[in-house]
Amino acid sequence: MFVGSMLAMRHIWTARVAAAVLVATFAVACGGGAQEDPESAVAGPAASALAGDIPKGQGQESSAETRAGEILADLNAAQRPEGTVITLPEKVLFEFAKADLKPESAAQLDKVAEVLRLYPAAKASIWGFTDSRGTDEYNLDLARRRAQSVETYLTGTAGIDRARVVSAGLGEQDPVAPNEDPDGSDNPAGREQNRRVEIVVEGVRR
Repeated sequence: MFVGSMLAMRHIWTARVAAAVLVATFAVACGGGAQEDPESAVAGPAASALAGDIPKGQGQESSAETRAGEILADLNAAQRPEGTVITLPEKVLFEFAKADLKPESAAQLDKVAEVLRLYPAAKASIWGFTDSRGTDEYNLDLARRRAQSVETYLTGTAGIDRARVVSAGLGEQDPVAPNEDPDGSDNPAGREQNRRVEIVVEGVRR
C-alpha cells in the first residue's frame, strides 16, 4: 500500500507537468498576457514560454542559462518527461546502508542548489531508491531517510525555500539495472546502480 502511494505521488507530479505544458502552450498560442503563476513552472519544450524561470535583465538570462547548463552537464543530468533529472549514486552521498550524508556530498548538492537559485521558479522532487536486498519495509525506510537527508541539506544548509522541494522514498521500485543476473545469481554492479537518489527539477531544461 505504501509503495503504491509513493508511486502514485510520482505519477501525480508527472501528470502535473503534462497539464502545465498544455496550459503554457495554449497561453502562447492565444498570445495571452497573464502573469505566470510560479507554481506552473515546468521542464521541457514549454519551459521557455513560461515567464519567471530565470532572472531577467540585459545579458542576465543568457548568463544564467549558460551557467545552469554547465552545472547540469557536470552533474550528467538527463531530460525526461517529468523534468530534468539529476542522479546521484549512493557512493557519492552515503556510506553503505546509511542515511547520513557524507561530508564530500556537499560539493554535488551545492551544485543542485545553485541551479535552483538560477531558476527561482523551479521546483525539485527528491526520490530515494535502494537495491532489492532486504525487506520492503527496510528499503522503503532507508530510501525515505536518504531522500529526506538531501531535502534537509537543500532547504537548510543551502537555503532553498522549503515550498519548492519535496521528497519521498521508493525503495527498490523503478530499478535502472538488474539486481540479479538471468541465472538468478547476484549482480553487485546492478545493485550499486539502483542505490541512488534522483532529483527531478521542474522548470529547468537541460
